[in-house]
Amino acid sequence: MSSAPVLVSIPVVVGQPPIVNSGSDQTICTSSPIAYLSSTIQNATDGIWSGGNGTFNPSNTSLTLAYTPTAAEISLGSVTLTFTSTGAGGGCVNAHDSVTIYYPPLLSVSLGSQLLSCNNSTASLFPTVSGGVTPYKFLWNNGSTSSSINVGAGNYCVNITDVIGCSSSTCSNITVPPALALSMSSADATTNGGSDGSATATPSGGTPLYTYLWSHSGQTTQTATGLLYGVYSAVVADANGCSISLSTVVNEPRCFGFQNIISETDILCNGDLTGTALSTVSGGTAPYTYSWNTFPEQTTVSVSNLGAGTYMATVTEENGCIDVSNIVISQPEKLIATMNRTNASFVGASDGTATANASGGTSPYTYSWSNGRTSSAISNLVAGIYSVTISDNNGCSLLDNVQIYDPPCSKIIMNTYKTNVSCIGASDGTATAQILFGVPPYYYQWSNGATTSTITGLSAGVYSVTGWGTLLCTHFANVTIAEPSILSLGIAPTDISCASVNDGTIDLTVSGGAFPYNFNWSNGVTVEDQYYLSNGNYSVTVTDANLCTSSASTSITRPIQISTSGTKTDVTCYGGSDGSVTITTISGGVFPYAFLWSNGATTQNISGLSKGQYVLTITDANGCHNSLPLSFLVDEPEIASASSITKICPVPLSGVSEVIVTPSGGNGGLYQISFDNGTTFGVAGNYIGILSIANSYSVIVQDSLGCISSVSSITIPDSISLSAVSSAYAGGYNISCNGLSDGNINLTASGGTTAYSYLWNSGHTTKNISNITAGNYFVTVADTNSCTKVLFVPITQPAVLVATASITTNYNGNSVSCNGSADGVIDVTVTGGTTAYMYLWNNSQTTQNISGLGGGTYFVTVTDVNNCQTTSSVTLTQPTVLDLSASTTNVSCHGLSDGAINLSPIGGTSPYVFLWSNSQTTEDITGLNENSYSVTVTDANGCSQSASVNINEQSPIQLLFSSTNPNCYGDNNGSINLSASGGVAPYTYLWSNGATTQNISDLNAGIYIVNVLDGNRCARVDTIIITQPDSLHVVISAHVYPSGYNINPHGSADGSITLEVTGGTSPYTYLWSNKSTTQNLENIPAMHYSVLVSDNHGCTYIVSMTLTEPLVLEMPTGYSPNGDGMNDYFVVHGLEIYPINNIEVYNRWGNIVFLKENYMNEWNGHNNNGDDLPDATYFVVLTINNREIRLTGYVDLRR
Repeated sequence: MSSAPVLVSIPVVVGQPPIVNSGSDQTICTSSPIAYLSSTIQNATDGIWSGGNGTFNPSNTSLTLAYTPTAAEISLGSVTLTFTSTGAGGGCVNAHDSVTIYYPPLLSVSLGSQLLSCNNSTASLFPTVSGGVTPYKFLWNNGSTSSSINVGAGNYCVNITDVIGCSSSTCSNITVPPALALSMSSADATTNGGSDGSATATPSGGTPLYTYLWSHSGQTTQTATGLLYGVYSAVVADANGCSISLSTVVNEPRCFGFQNIISETDILCNGDLTGTALSTVSGGTAPYTYSWNTFPEQTTVSVSNLGAGTYMATVTEENGCIDVSNIVISQPEKLIATMNRTNASFVGASDGTATANASGGTSPYTYSWSNGRTSSAISNLVAGIYSVTISDNNGCSLLDNVQIYDPPCSKIIMNTYKTNVSCIGASDGTATAQILFGVPPYYYQWSNGATTSTITGLSAGVYSVTGWGTLLCTHFANVTIAEPSILSLGIAPTDISCASVNDGTIDLTVSGGAFPYNFNWSNGVTVEDQYYLSNGNYSVTVTDANLCTSSASTSITRPIQISTSGTKTDVTCYGGSDGSVTITTISGGVFPYAFLWSNGATTQNISGLSKGQYVLTITDANGCHNSLPLSFLVDEPEIASASSITKICPVPLSGVSEVIVTPSGGNGGLYQISFDNGTTFGVAGNYIGILSIANSYSVIVQDSLGCISSVSSITIPDSISLSAVSSAYAGGYNISCNGLSDGNINLTASGGTTAYSYLWNSGHTTKNISNITAGNYFVTVADTNSCTKVLFVPITQPAVLVATASITTNYNGNSVSCNGSADGVIDVTVTGGTTAYMYLWNNSQTTQNISGLGGGTYFVTVTDVNNCQTTSSVTLTQPTVLDLSASTTNVSCHGLSDGAINLSPIGGTSPYVFLWSNSQTTEDITGLNENSYSVTVTDANGCSQSASVNINEQSPIQLLFSSTNPNCYGDNNGSINLSASGGVAPYTYLWSNGATTQNISDLNAGIYIVNVLDGNRCARVDTIIITQPDSLHVVISAHVYPSGYNINPHGSADGSITLEVTGGTSPYTYLWSNKSTTQNLENIPAMHYSVLVSDNHGCTYIVSMTLTEPLVLEMPTGYSPNGDGMNDYFVVHGLEIYPINNIEVYNRWGNIVFLKENYMNEWNGHNNNGDDLPDATYFVVLTINNREIRLTGYVDLRR
């Protein structure tokens, strides 16, 4: 028996797959490697962490925990941890998610210690940083935030912070040798004007060994000796080139008892100009004059407003006695504050500390903080700015501040980065959001649903992202991914114009894509357009900045080269015009053609041509020419002529002469030669015949084609005859005087064939010759036919005229007894020439012998009857003139007596006797001051000579300074320009900083001493002071509300910041990070503010601070009071500014399980009896200020 079917209902539970999130990747400082992780799970009961070998605290099954890595994981640089769900229902597979913790190399910094060469030197400190994550921020203990500092002696520390907040510190000690000091002493000269004084320089400090340089004398020993009365300066340099200069006086008896004593008042506060010095004089004769080495020079008995340094007073009394005294104005070290802090441990905490450690100045120190405390260290501080005034025992003070920070949201930032789409239509864009300076892990939610920090594979568009971290500070940003326009090409070719050129072009136009573009042509060219192209195919690929490409191609064509040929016909007879040229073929180019011949013809063929070169240029329709112009040479035969007619000289006494005729030219073959005497001969070569002399004949030559030459003529000459007439002088000679060239020969020629040519054995080629000397002369006369005749002609001359003058007096080796006397005698002897003779002396006497002569050279001219002349000379000697020359050594330095005269007598008769105007009788004199000196010198014969010599001294060295002070405190851009005059150029310079140039630059503030030596080693020492403004310093402070925050409540704009600026050079300008330019800020919201303060010289100072605000009032949705120290309390964010409140906690049945008035985040999962509440979901009601504010919500309590 069957029963009816029964419908049964069975409940089926379908499990949802578990979802887990282990949080974002983290980058953590290696020095504090603990990572704080927080995971979430859905559709599963629990989870477990795996993948690391480190320690999970409290355990690897906690959703929120702290992970401590192993040393190996830190060394590897990262560790990946995986969170896997457990307890998934319905047989669902457990889910897992991973997080990677990155450990960059350990951030470290090092600074080397330095020993500076000079006490006032500065050094540059450059920290060497490695590890961490760049970029780095720098903070020095002197307040600088630059990557390097230029400082003097001291201990300097730097703190380096990388972009993820890791930090490292180190210190360096810069030491300097002791300050170079100098004391001076002197030993006076024992007599007035004596030179036995001495001066000693005694250095201390610096770096031994020392070198010395003294003014005036130029000595380089510690003690300068042999000194006259005067002021002497010494420049002392140590082994490092640091230098110092001081002066002292070497006195003489007349100035004994004259003394200057200086008393001083030192400076109480470093850098002040409050020092004074007073000069007290005893002895000497008033009035006194004073000169202090201040800048500018002061001339009063006392000086004030002095900075620290060595000062020198030069006092001069009425009689010129001088005293130099030195004094040192000292100051304490600069008062410095080193500030340290400990920030608040959490928002609203009052456990911050601040410490001010004073150094320098004059201890003991007192402290006055802005909160009224007076100790060096203060504690129990809430977030805010605390300023302190430090005063030393001298009343010097400085103001500094320190800021205690909370970890507010305003410090947390979210940066976004992007990569645009490379080519139109692509999907390769990326966008990244990165939260910095918060508390990880960080969470991101993108508008496309992604939850990672970086999203990829994006097309063009706008993507929004929301990011937050453990502190629940939320940030929002939009990222726009752009794409370029399409890359488009346009190509336009121009073909080649003529076959022989490469002038093709391609014009390429590009639009779209991303500029700049790269071009790749098929011929290797990489520019946009192409020029001067040959024929062929061309293609191009254009790539834009994003590597997107587009291609195009085209071609260039070339026409065929023009080609032509032709023939020519030459001229028949010489001088004719029956030649022609015919063009037979033309090809190539572009029809029609144009013709241009070199004779101007424009037809294809030309005729009626005489002899010549004819060139054809063909131009086609494109203006192209035949590659090589076509050239034709139309020739003609030579003219038939008697190219040579040779006449043989007449046969003596025969009446006839032989003739040779040579025909040439024409068309060759058999020539006909015709004479006008009726004879005709047919010959193929030369014709030889006999013709009568003294007759003329005509000759005609005709070639084989009948071309006739021009008529030639020939004359047969008579024989040559010659005669000559020579010049004549007294005595029967053809030459007047021996050796002259006043002879001549006049020649007469007749017969032969004119014109005649003449060739004398003297080389003359004229008919008559003149101006010739004695000798035998031959002449050869040739006529036109080279027939010759020779004639001999002799030319005679008298003997040489000679005169000899001799001296007949002798005075002990001289012809004249004394220089300027007239007792010499000369005789003359004459031979040769033509008598009689005449005499003429250069003293106008006309006798043969002369007497009564002084010293000198005498010339006599003797003339014979033919006016021939000869001369003779003789020199009468006498003693040379007594003459004096002197070289001087001027006084080397102003006021000394070291001049000298070196006298050199010449001439006269030695030995000499000397008498000077100062009664000295030596040849040379020394030890002279500035004056004029005369001397008389007498020789052995009583001759005398006098002279006067001047001894000069140089003007004193004068120094003129101009200086430029540093613009900013601590700068080294000061300079001193020095102008020296007087003394003897060139000058050399030695500055107290070791410089040896005339001008010095790159100077810090300080006292600079210069020693100037002139060319004589005379010295001048002077001092100039370079000053600087006070250090620019800014103290920043903000208003703090009773809640301890700068803003109240959250989100308000009621904050304010005040600046206190000191130092530098007013007025000041301000540039805030919010673009404001006022000194103070009002009505501003919570955020980070920085300000650049600039003074009138461009010196800057940067300070910053963050205005804090309470968190948004917000209750959590869950917590885990299991005693592990993490998330154990129900913390309402922002509650600290609302002390008047009430909290009620209800269980699922509506019963109050926890109630508290004035709740301060102390509920730890207990009820009011102190018992643990079970894990469950509870409803919380929080009322504030008597229900002014009311918050409600559910909270999950899980242990």
